Amino acid sequence: MTPAPGSFIAIEYTKWPDQLHYAYRMRVLGEDDFGVWGRCDAGEQVHKAGKPEFIRASALLCLIPRTGCWSATWYPPSEERLEVYIDINTSPVWTSDAVSMIDVDFDVLRHRDRTVELLDEDEFEAHRVTYGYPDDLIEYARTAALDTLAKASNPSEPFAHAWQPWYAEIHSTLPSP
Repeated sequence: MTPAPGSFIAIEYTKWPDQLHYAYRMRVLGEDDFGVWGRCDAGEQVHKAGKPEFIRASALLCLIPRTGCWSATWYPPSEERLEVYIDINTSPVWTSDAVSMIDVDFDVLRHRDRTVELLDEDEFEAHRVTYGYPDDLIEYARTAALDTLAKASNPSEPFAHAWQPWYAEIHSTLPSP
């Protein structure tokens, strides 16, 4: 079921196996072959571990695939250094008005100058022991992180050009390269 443009989807990230992590809302812009695109509005409350954490300062473009190993957030034009932040997670579980996934620690960050970083390798190593990640989750997370790093570095879609019309819909412009 495709959520209607303008409707809200609740987004919930957990940590293994079922600890609340981050939760917020996304206003649906539309859907394409890459997933559900939306905007996280300025002024929206973001929760961490079930408690208010911060209020979003600016609107962000988000993409949650129907299936896959990541979710992505593009920064606004006012952010001169950072372009896209990609969380590595389990495949999203969708209902009619919500999506949830397990955050597996790794993140990929692409800067506006096109440099790309893999973040939180140390967090992953600590959590795999502390939380007792099963072997298949460890392999999944490592593979997903490297595959996503390559996809953001090359870049291939949706990180090449597919995001740009959605971004322009929110920000009325594209950031300067």
